[in-house]
Amino acid sequence: MIRTFAIDASGNQREQRFEYRIGEQGVASGDFRAESIYFLLTARFYDGDASNNYYNRDRYKAGDPQWRGDFKGLIAKLDYIKDLGFTAIWVTPPVENRSGLDYHGYHAYDFYRVDPRLESPGAGYREFIQAAHAKGLKVIQDVVLNHSSQYGLRGKTWIDRLPVKYYVPAGSSQGLINNGPYQGNLGDYASANRCDDDNPAAPDWYKARCQSDPAGTQPLVDPKTGATVPSAGYNPNRFFGIDAQTLDPAWYHLDGFMSGGDWESPLALQRKHMAGDCIDLATGNQNVKDYLNGAIRQYLDMGVDAIRIDTLKHIERDELLTYVHDWQAHKPGLFVFGENLVKGTGWGSELANDNASVVIRPWWYTRTTPNPANPRAGGDSGLSVLDFSLFSTFRDNVTRGQCCSDKHFFD
Repeated sequence: MIRTFAIDASGNQREQRFEYRIGEQGVASGDFRAESIYFLLTARFYDGDASNNYYNRDRYKAGDPQWRGDFKGLIAKLDYIKDLGFTAIWVTPPVENRSGLDYHGYHAYDFYRVDPRLESPGAGYREFIQAAHAKGLKVIQDVVLNHSSQYGLRGKTWIDRLPVKYYVPAGSSQGLINNGPYQGNLGDYASANRCDDDNPAAPDWYKARCQSDPAGTQPLVDPKTGATVPSAGYNPNRFFGIDAQTLDPAWYHLDGFMSGGDWESPLALQRKHMAGDCIDLATGNQNVKDYLNGAIRQYLDMGVDAIRIDTLKHIERDELLTYVHDWQAHKPGLFVFGENLVKGTGWGSELANDNASVVIRPWWYTRTTPNPANPRAGGDSGLSVLDFSLFSTFRDNVTRGQCCSDKHFFD
């Protein structure tokens, strides 16, 4: 059973309740407090179509393709999930991903396209939703708003780098990569020209190499440095790294990458890139909002019953709520909840022994108060959160034999 909480006008913890409309297939979204939710990584769940399996280049392991499961396999197992007693299925982001290790779905490249490695003829995402509804199961879609993949957004913005097929490790030579299907070089083996970035927003020189030279042997001059590749040991950052200062500010924040104490700083959390394959979107820009909201509405129109938001604290609350309220206006009564892994509740500013600021804590996102010291002000935000605070309290009691600073949860 999923648990979500909000802080009511009296400052007490409570679970939120919403009214919901009937979905596309006649299944009422219902009160999600009554739902028993099965969470799964679609690409790792059940392989219904071996023809769409795909090996990620990072952490390659022979005989274990990172992409195996698909919607055809998930449809085949709906009775199994229902027989276990579950009433809803929460799937990882189905949008097209792109990175060296992207089977999980959290490295979005094209928010409008379902990843083809998950779909089969007659068994795509829409068909999965319809099949789930036909069995009385609701569908929750995981959504990432905070970041895109390291390849930008197809057709919108490109991130500067050299084609991976021209990368040659130090001490090696082109054509000697021997890594499962990656024979010769690390280019996308499923592409005729081993192109790992088909973004039409890329410059002409990049697109030309994406459409030719699958062996990666024709000399290419790096327009940034003037060096010629392939060249053994040439700067790996030009193939795999990100220069944050060269990103398009219309789409991305330019504040660098997170480190050390950044994980407790609201400004750093919400403006810096979490990792080289999680590039922080400028979610306050209207063009970014239009792009992301348009994509989410598309999936709501397919029949998605609820939304779970990833990396909640990495977006400023009021900014995030503009997204949530847009979706709820499009589909009245839509249940939206999010992941906010911050231990403790706390009012005011920084607390002794617990240095997470109030404005990144779970309760803050469930309320509209402008005062971090007063959870009694303002109203419900329309957004729920996974109750990590209560989970942490139970965990600490079990592992340490005592209650921690969250003892007020038991008042």
